[in-house]
Amino acid sequence: MTITSSSYSTGVLALIAPRRQAAKVLLTVVLTTTACDGRGQIAEPQAEMLRGIIEFEGNPVRITAPDSVVLGAPATIDVTTYGGGCVSKGETRVTVEDLSAVVEPFDRFTAPPPDAACTDILRRLSHVVTIKFTKRGVATLQVRGRRVPGDELLEVERTIVVQ
Repeated sequence: MTITSSSYSTGVLALIAPRRQAAKVLLTVVLTTTACDGRGQIAEPQAEMLRGIIEFEGNPVRITAPDSVVLGAPATIDVTTYGGGCVSKGETRVTVEDLSAVVEPFDRFTAPPPDAACTDILRRLSHVVTIKFTKRGVATLQVRGRRVPGDELLEVERTIVVQ
């Protein structure tokens, strides 16, 4: 028996086509069952706001802030947090009083369904805020986040000269 390239292609397609259709059906069933709760209702993902991770597994703390600023002028602060496939940028809390500013980035962790997992990626999330100081002098910028591994509170300080 001689196999020609066209009969070979037809035979391979005949074997692959049913598998592709079965994969599509399986994917549809998986997506439908993971998106619904036991009563057939769409399940809402459970999200939790967590203090942002500012130091992760040897990745450095990344804070961009000016060395000096003019009194009353806005200063842009950029703090990088780290997350994975189930983490997205959350809110950033800012408190400024006299010559002291505190920046607290938070990120949203959305738990996957019980039969799923988060993707194993490293995301860098940028939290940008603007602050203004009301007094001249040397101001303290404090960024409060977490360090991983260890999941411990990490406070990093920078100084900004207010002219």
